[in-house]
Amino acid sequence: METSSFELSMAIAALFDSRPSAAEAPSPAHFDAVEVAGFAHVYFKDALIGVCKHDELAPLIKAVVTTGILERERDDIVFHAACLSHANGVLLASGAPGAGKTTLALHLEAHGFGYVSDDVTLIALDGSAKGVPFAPTVKSGAWEIVGAIAPELTRAPIHCRPDGKRVKYLPLRDVDSKSCPVGWVIFLDRRRRGAVKFRHVAAADAMRRIIEGSYSSQRRLSLAGFGALRRMLEGARAFELTYDSAAEAADAIARLCNDVA
Repeated sequence: METSSFELSMAIAALFDSRPSAAEAPSPAHFDAVEVAGFAHVYFKDALIGVCKHDELAPLIKAVVTTGILERERDDIVFHAACLSHANGVLLASGAPGAGKTTLALHLEAHGFGYVSDDVTLIALDGSAKGVPFAPTVKSGAWEIVGAIAPELTRAPIHCRPDGKRVKYLPLRDVDSKSCPVGWVIFLDRRRRGAVKFRHVAAADAMRRIIEGSYSSQRRLSLAGFGALRRMLEGARAFELTYDSAAEAADAIARLCNDVA
């Protein structure tokens, strides 16, 4: 990424992991951002892709990179889920936008889980998983909650996404980039004033839910893709988690993954 000013560089500084990694990184895509009359003119592959304010630059870059990941020819499957590492296996947390994946992932990090991704996970043909390491994206409604466990969020700049939502990005810390077997798949069902409750999800239902939340560059799941998901679920336990408080949900998940009754 090349920019014409320090301000533009700082606008995207926290978005990506700058350290070398064996994981699939978004960095091979090259962008140029040029400031003209207070606006950032963003170029990708020498073509103008957008003109935006400084606080809109990082979300624009992330959106383009995410689209590139989805559309790239690949054998693995893109699953819309947070990914966390644990001594007993990888934990995947899937849910619709607003289900609280990022907030829950950061609470789990405070419990000793390794943060890998809060949104995009790659499922390999052998059934193992690894996350795409974008910086955690925290929406405005969760700033106070997340700020209590990650005080650096209070100092992070505010960005504006194309959908108008205000977000902050937490700088990435150590990211576990290895592709590992999946131990748990948890489907999030966030409800106001809902008690924390796990419900076992049968393999067939889990397969259906994962397919609904997945993307393949071939636009449809191949036989190899079905095999990958089957192999992933063979070694995983699948649950639906109903919850309201992310802190209470993280406590319950930590007990589950540590095999504490």
